[in-house]
Amino acid sequence: MSSSDNLTNDNKKKSMEDEDSNSTSQMRTNYAKGTTSNETTRQNLIAEVNESNEYLEKNVKQSKSKKVVCTSPSIVCKFCNKKFRSRKNHWAHVRTHSGEKSYTCHICGKQFVQGGSLYYHLKHVHDGVKNHTCDICGRSFAMKTAMEDHRRIHTGERPYVCHTCGKTFKTKASLYIHSKIHTDEFPHKCTYCAKKFRWRQQMLGHLTVHTGEKNHTCDVCGKGFGIKNDLTRHKRVHSEEKPYTCQKCGISFGQKRYLKSHERLKLGTCGYSQSELRENLCENRIESD
Repeated sequence: MSSSDNLTNDNKKKSMEDEDSNSTSQMRTNYAKGTTSNETTRQNLIAEVNESNEYLEKNVKQSKSKKVVCTSPSIVCKFCNKKFRSRKNHWAHVRTHSGEKSYTCHICGKQFVQGGSLYYHLKHVHDGVKNHTCDICGRSFAMKTAMEDHRRIHTGERPYVCHTCGKTFKTKASLYIHSKIHTDEFPHKCTYCAKKFRWRQQMLGHLTVHTGEKNHTCDVCGKGFGIKNDLTRHKRVHSEEKPYTCQKCGISFGQKRYLKSHERLKLGTCGYSQSELRENLCENRIESD
């Protein structure tokens, strides 16, 4: 390939990056102003995402035909600085900030931001396929990654490290939740009051205080809950599942709060130091949000 061809390709690449940068810069401005709470501006933001998606799909096809391979995560989300190797994954991630739900379950109509979430929903909820089983407690999961995350409850393995403070976590989701502590961002605002939240799930849980909705019902006793996590926690009352294990003495519990109480009561007996206990309790609060 001649030097002139290389120069042309470099110019095209720079042009693509500039267009992406301008588009995401405008979306970041809209998002920072909180305009996604307004339906009109939210739709405008979604339109921007869709327009960028069309642009992306065209260039992804060109890249595939040229067998372009990106070996390092060089594409950065302008909202949260997360890095991606492919533009396709980058724009799929951008949808999580806009709130656009492009994927709809053809069985129940539930909508999802990402295709992977819809795939998991179909396997877990409708198909009931759970091929991945924990070799420690026997619990089964639809996705291998979910089983691996669960298994670390038993093993105590903490492979995910916060590069800001060095704290370690069992799951990638827990690390992501924790990372928000190091920012001053509270992007999720309650539509009923002035409260703001770092995490969308927190905000949705708070909304049930205003609405009184309890859409998650226990199929054993009929008790209703406003948050799905609360229902999941409650259902362990009806089962023998005890996923929370004391790493010092091996006793297992069905509820995380029972494990925390055990650690407090057995301070010294199980070998926990005061600093270790404080660290465990702090992490448990983060993971339960």
